[in-house]
Amino acid sequence: MPARVCRPMTCAVIATATALTVASDAALAAWSSLETIGAPAHAVLGADLAYWPDGTALVTWRDVPARTPTDEVANPGSALSYVAVRHPDGRRITRLTTHEEVVARAYGRGRLVVLRQRSAPVYDGRALDLGVSLGTRGRPLGARQRLVRSTPTREVMPGATVAASATGEIAVLWVERRRGERVRDVGRLVLRVALRPADGAFARPVTLATGDVISGLASIVATAAFGADGELLVAYAVDRRREDGRVGLVATRTRRAGSAFGPPRVIGAHGGSPRLAAALGPSGTAVVAWGSAPQATRTTGPWSVRAAVRGAQGQGFREAQVLDPGVLQGPPHPHELAVGISPDGTATVAWSTPVNAADDHEVRVATAFGGGRFAPATALGPGLGPDVAVRRDGVVLVAWRAPIGPTFSAAGGAAPGQQILAAVRSSLAVGFGPAEAVSPVQASGGLGLAGEPQAVFARRTGRAIVLWPAADLGGEPPQRLPGTAALHVAIRY
Repeated sequence: MPARVCRPMTCAVIATATALTVASDAALAAWSSLETIGAPAHAVLGADLAYWPDGTALVTWRDVPARTPTDEVANPGSALSYVAVRHPDGRRITRLTTHEEVVARAYGRGRLVVLRQRSAPVYDGRALDLGVSLGTRGRPLGARQRLVRSTPTREVMPGATVAASATGEIAVLWVERRRGERVRDVGRLVLRVALRPADGAFARPVTLATGDVISGLASIVATAAFGADGELLVAYAVDRRREDGRVGLVATRTRRAGSAFGPPRVIGAHGGSPRLAAALGPSGTAVVAWGSAPQATRTTGPWSVRAAVRGAQGQGFREAQVLDPGVLQGPPHPHELAVGISPDGTATVAWSTPVNAADDHEVRVATAFGGGRFAPATALGPGLGPDVAVRRDGVVLVAWRAPIGPTFSAAGGAAPGQQILAAVRSSLAVGFGPAEAVSPVQASGGLGLAGEPQAVFARRTGRAIVLWPAADLGGEPPQRLPGTAALHVAIRY
């Protein structure tokens, strides 16, 4: 597919009524008109935006086509992932187009690493082959280097991630399920990491943690973040089997640049189905936040959120605080949470939580100023899937998706519309300003509930930018128009 330059959105977006908008037209005026990236598709997944210091952007996304041009049924087997470089003058150059799932990171001066996950069907699922490609933005990517692949006794699990430091160190994190030779052996879970020094080769992978497969569920949730001084923080949630049942633990391991990993440090517990986020600030402050809910057959228990902070002096994580105890049960839902740290060590955690039996959700935020204890949470507005971005001067941006509706899909059935909202806290303010409308009412651009936005600040200009997938609404009553999903961008001036 030829490269396309980002262009203003030309398709009209029709709202069911003026009352459906969550924020006022005056708030919308603070944000630019929408731009789209790439060609329309059935759905857009895995979108990500990052910047190099000179303002050049690295954009990745995954297009999922429909089986036919007018069909609402996705064809994931034909999905394509794109890795593109967008220059400040608007030129966009596609560096990679592949059927593999990809995660890309920008680091240093024009360097990038692309994690590539290739899958093939096997008798009991899909076998994953994990590799990386390295390169610079002005040249084609390097050849694919395999890191690990599935075997009959070692299953590489989906969800691998990659992190890169400003100085060029790379960490690739993944989970393996190790089985014995017996068919009934459920195996154990192993969290692995492969490290590459700046301008070196990947070292042999090392094991960071192990976990048990409980009631047939195999899951270790992990994330990694580099600090300004090259310190690497790995946070993970794992299940362990005990005589009286199971216990869920949240732990960390850290590594100073050029040294080995320190011992595991348990910082809290989780109740089940954990979601995890972590960040390292420029001052050395670290925060790990996680949400969990006890999982039953058809319902989940109350969704609770906790967070632990490590001060700039690095003495260790303090006792975890409960940010949201959770009060409701409901159908299983893919909750999300995000964290960010200001240069002075102020930590911000944002999450969504159910507020009634109708499965309506609210976005909440909690702040620990100067690396201290978190203040009580405050509500930003109705919505799901918040993301957090922090500017170098301490300004904080939270963006989220607010369901609006109901509208209806072309194939019939409920398909709520959505509006992207954002709130900003200045470096001198204690609280966030009112919710601002980043977009008009649109249809979801992902599959199911996918389509959460990403918040980021441009490195050179400092402007707030939000990236999200969305589709067009049209007709009467408004419907999600097939084949109109695309990646959208808005800038706050």
